[in-house]
Amino acid sequence: MLSKYSKIYLDNGSSLVCESKYDTYELGKLTNLVATAGYTHFSVQELTKKLQINAKYSDVEIDNVPAGFEQIKVDASYGSYKLGISPDASYHIDGYARYCKIYYPEENAQVNRINDNNDMKVNGFIGKNQSVKSSVVLNSSYGNIRLVK
Repeated sequence: MLSKYSKIYLDNGSSLVCESKYDTYELGKLTNLVATAGYTHFSVQELTKKLQINAKYSDVEIDNVPAGFEQIKVDASYGSYKLGISPDASYHIDGYARYCKIYYPEENAQVNRINDNNDMKVNGFIGKNQSVKSSVVLNSSYGNIRLVK
């Protein structure tokens, strides 16, 4: 999908691949979401496998990402991200945040975290099952990323 200045509603879908500017997405249950966006708002009820997003000045809110997802990859600036990953999920995390923070479930985390002035780096594992292939890769500037519900 290639869209500008639109409102998109979808109840149930497999994969959505989009280039978007100034749009609003109200999405129900999706398997995969791949997006390049600017000034866009994404609201998703459930995402089961893959999120790959490259966005500026955009907000992403996902209510539920169940355990067993494949990959979450976010490259963002000037936006807020709330990715409601299930507390039962196990995944590898590699994150970098500049002038913002990454919030993750610290009680289940085995990570190396470095806070240096305005930079934050987090790398390691979250959850109990270290043999999973699920991964979260984050790169954000000026926009917090929240991985907890």
